[in-house]
Amino acid sequence: MAPPTDTATHERLRRDLFPCEVTLAGELVARGARVFITTTEAIIYTAADDGSVELHARIEIGEPPVTFSGPFIGRLEIDTEVGTMHLNRSRGCGCHSPLAALAPPAAW
Repeated sequence: MAPPTDTATHERLRRDLFPCEVTLAGELVARGARVFITTTEAIIYTAADDGSVELHARIEIGEPPVTFSGPFIGRLEIDTEVGTMHLNRSRGCGCHSPLAALAPPAAW
């Protein structure tokens, strides 16, 4: 049997943004975060002061952005039920953060 082709039942990774700053409806949600954008939601992880990784938020999104696995440059805007989410590149590379070791929740 062939795998499902309907995007509603077949979750795909659209973007993997790290490190980034997340604002939602004009309020800062997270800074230095790792954000996985799938076909249905934005999954935001942050690193605690003790080095542990925390699931910060899961936010349902409207139309997912185009799939792109290249470098994150500039700003990405995504519509959600509670307002527009803005994702901006944070300073640094994030290579010493525990967030760098996270595996994506879905395949490209």
